[in-house]
Amino acid sequence: MSNAKSFKISTAGAATFVSSDSMEPLETLVIAILDGSGSMGEPSARPGGAAAAESTLFNRMDIVKHATNTVAAVAGSCPNASLALIRFSDAADTVLPITQMNAAGVTKAQHAVNYLEPGGGTNIWAGLGKALDLAESFAKSKPEANIHIILLTDGEPTPDYLPMGGIQAALSRRLGTMTAKPVISSFGFGFNLDSKLLETICVAGNGTYGYIPDCSMAGTVFINYCAAAFTTVATNVSVNGQYVGNILAGSKRTLYAASPVGSTAAITYGNSVAAAATVSAASENDGDNAKVVARLRADLAAASHSSRMAANDFTGLRALKAWIGDPDGGFRTAIMADLEHPSDDKGQLTRAISREDWFNSWGLNHLLSYSRGLASEQCVNFKEAALQFYAAPAFAAVRDRGNDLFDRLPMPKASLVHRADPVLQAAVRTGTVNMATLNNAAGGCFTGDSLIEMVGGSVPVNTVKAGDRLASGDKVRCVVRTVLEPSDGVKMLELSTGLTITAWHPVRTDSTSSWLFPADLTQINRAWLHHEPVSMYYTFVMESGHVMRIGGYDVIGLGHHFTGPVIGHAFFGTDAVIDFLKTYEGWSEGTVTLKLSDWPKV
Repeated sequence: MSNAKSFKISTAGAATFVSSDSMEPLETLVIAILDGSGSMGEPSARPGGAAAAESTLFNRMDIVKHATNTVAAVAGSCPNASLALIRFSDAADTVLPITQMNAAGVTKAQHAVNYLEPGGGTNIWAGLGKALDLAESFAKSKPEANIHIILLTDGEPTPDYLPMGGIQAALSRRLGTMTAKPVISSFGFGFNLDSKLLETICVAGNGTYGYIPDCSMAGTVFINYCAAAFTTVATNVSVNGQYVGNILAGSKRTLYAASPVGSTAAITYGNSVAAAATVSAASENDGDNAKVVARLRADLAAASHSSRMAANDFTGLRALKAWIGDPDGGFRTAIMADLEHPSDDKGQLTRAISREDWFNSWGLNHLLSYSRGLASEQCVNFKEAALQFYAAPAFAAVRDRGNDLFDRLPMPKASLVHRADPVLQAAVRTGTVNMATLNNAAGGCFTGDSLIEMVGGSVPVNTVKAGDRLASGDKVRCVVRTVLEPSDGVKMLELSTGLTITAWHPVRTDSTSSWLFPADLTQINRAWLHHEPVSMYYTFVMESGHVMRIGGYDVIGLGHHFTGPVIGHAFFGTDAVIDFLKTYEGWSEGTVTLKLSDWPKV
């Protein structure tokens, strides 16, 4: 048959690895089920939590809308991608039928999303049922298509709307009657989730789990989801009668069953299409990695299903680092960093179980998301070191494109602006709320020819060294340089003849006591786009004070511990960024040089 696929099968130890030679993504349909219940009008961020100030502007529906627009935009950049939208509250209705995501289709999707408003109860099963109907209908005409269902909800189902036996049992029954085998993924918004319910849904659908506690995680979660969905080259793969799942371009899947080298493996994929491949020997390292993943998945399951955060449920996870032994400099080293690390933004697996309040507020959801990433062998965000190894080149290309598209999306409507700080209210009115908050910010910096006020007068930034003193007397602790490539696409703004700076690095003018983003100043001051190529930009860590005077503006340094609108940041404004910089060569000497890609996308 013309669309027949070939596969490679290899084995090491008790694991069998499956990959496809195909690099052409399948026609893909994403059916998004959007929670439109009344609780979606509640704040997206936990009251008093650590989320950036911008997060307080948005309710859960605002973030769901923006996430859905992200999926539509990325789908519009991929060939043969379609989207359908289902909204549910007391009942479910289709607000966008199956639509090809060309330019006109993306516009239709955005219009459909932007008119949604919260209200009513939470009938998750009604939304799932309608999505499954749509998937089954589509599969009849496109039996080889790659069909995904995504549930976007705050995870609080109304008891009166639960089907007989509960959602898990009803979903299992329904999937058992279907010829279509859609991948079903769950995405939980807010901080009152029925996390276990969302996990059972994505486990039944062989999908991933995304946790969006506030707007800061919206970009990373959905961009990575799209990169997986739109690079799928084979669906419903089984080897020797054992289910493997979907395969992404340039990636492999792991089956925990031995296959004799030289034997012929029977393969089925898609709509029960048959294939075969001769089993070859995989590397010993691949076998060792599979063994570590199997152990980690078991320990994560024990920890995430702890009923009362019982200590014995976490024994395996805490002991895993010692069990792994010597790191390999690659995948297993990354797992060890995900398990435990001195930096606040790493080592989240053991940090998630280190305190009961953390486990209950975010830790459980983190364990579930990470576990589903391992099970699906997919990267689910920008942060977890080991999961980045699942990002093959085709995946990374879509992810990079998605990141650019996300940054260009219009700012979502902020439904809770009436509750916000007056400075934030003004920013919303001028359209200058920080879009980087909804994705992952890179470190904001300024050019080397910007003029900084030092003891003795103004000098170019690129002449400053560790130990030099500002005009204020504060001492420079470390110079941080970021090397830029033309492909990085960094946009700089000229605020004055002495300051060229990235758009989202907080500054303060002489006329205001409030911190602003340079992008804000395009509304009230003269600021213009810097068109000359920039090969390197700079920022500083100060020993104290943390405020520099550059080109007539106050400019903030890294790790400043200031809080409040614009200036507060959970990474760049805390010791987390200092811990990150300490891991790089040159910290002790006072000069750290990075590439843009080295910065964590936090």
